[in-house]
Amino acid sequence: METTLKTLRIVWTALTAAILIYAYLSFHARVKAIPTPATLKGIGLLAISEILLLFFFRARMLRGAIDVLRTAPEDVPALARWRQASIVSWGLSLAIALYGLVLRYLGFEFRQVLPFFVTGLFLMFLFAPRRPS
Repeated sequence: METTLKTLRIVWTALTAAILIYAYLSFHARVKAIPTPATLKGIGLLAISEILLLFFFRARMLRGAIDVLRTAPEDVPALARWRQASIVSWGLSLAIALYGLVLRYLGFEFRQVLPFFVTGLFLMFLFAPRRPS
């Protein structure tokens, strides 16, 4: 369990740093493209559906694994499901922040794309690697 937790913390830190880098790049971007409002709405709906998908898949992947890890922390299949659920959750969270970066380079203002970065970071911290208790 400890090596898996350590590995997950390293991956989590790298992906969280990537979101912060995306936000920094977006803040300093000098974009001259003309955005279309429909693009922001479409990507926003995509992000919302991705959040719903994230919660669905995470709950499905973790079904039973957390209970097993509480009693048998070295159970290999349960550790694998926990690791997979965490990485999928973080990947989807990172994708939401990436939508913000893409929208910024499509010409949207930073204040319009900031919610994508905030949401991505919020989800990363919500699903931060913790020992099952």
